[in-house]
Amino acid sequence: KELVSRLQIKESEAIMCSTGVIGTPIKMNKLINKLNDLIKKLDGDGGSEAAKAILTTDLVIKESSYETKIEGRSIRIGGMAKGSGMIHPNMATMLAFLTCDALVPYDQWRQLIQKTAQNSFNAISVDGDTSTNDSFIAFSAGEYIEEKHLYIIEEGLAKVTEDLAKSIARDGEGATCLLEVEITGASSAEDANKIARTIASSSLVKTAIHGNDPNWGRIVAAAGRAQVDINQEDISLQIGEVELIKNGTPINFDKKKASDYIKEKTRGKYLESDCVKIKLNIGEGSKSGKAWGCDLSKEYVTINADYTT
Repeated sequence: KELVSRLQIKESEAIMCSTGVIGTPIKMNKLINKLNDLIKKLDGDGGSEAAKAILTTDLVIKESSYETKIEGRSIRIGGMAKGSGMIHPNMATMLAFLTCDALVPYDQWRQLIQKTAQNSFNAISVDGDTSTNDSFIAFSAGEYIEEKHLYIIEEGLAKVTEDLAKSIARDGEGATCLLEVEITGASSAEDANKIARTIASSSLVKTAIHGNDPNWGRIVAAAGRAQVDINQEDISLQIGEVELIKNGTPINFDKKKASDYIKEKTRGKYLESDCVKIKLNIGEGSKSGKAWGCDLSKEYVTINADYTT
């Protein structure tokens, strides 16, 4: 009420989001006393400051943008997010905000946002835990965009939300690398996504990655408990460019090469050369899916063992 009064807007035009220690009330007096200072700083160049302000245990700011032209008209999509721990589908402890300066009709915009969220924020896992708070808010405003151009808007939304989701996974508490799991040969996208998300959220897979261990058994075991029918003889698995299983049969792979590949990625440059890629083919289907996670380290335990003390 204090905010809407000072901004002179309707209560329905204000959206509240919060994060922090569960059960600990926000210090409202401290927040209200700073409202005037925050309002004075409102301007079009404050995006990065806002992206920084929403961080908790995050180590880096998470921002992404997309710009294109439609019939000579510039269209821009921008987003920011926060999230580092208690990250697991669906969304969990994260906040994400996205803007588009083209106006898309509400029903179509809602469908686009739900689709892109499913393939981004709902496809990441840091630690398998979820929380009581999460929000993904997307604004569409400006001149109307014709329906025939919505596929371009969808491409932009997919790019921005995937960038932000991967940034959250990579910045997982104690993480040293991004983990990308791709499933191919599925009979449905739903099946592919189930398997990818189960592997990406497996603690045993994540600890093996942290230890530079190409332990294919953990990967296949995770796929097997994803509640999707899989024929063992159809399975082929590779980590990076190293093939571990072909047509259901483990092969005599170069373990050192596979281990060195993982080690190189865990020491790679943030979101450029630090992505460990696992690719699992499960058949001859035409559908595929992806999920993202991170390795699980001793530092994760250190961060969360004394979180409130």
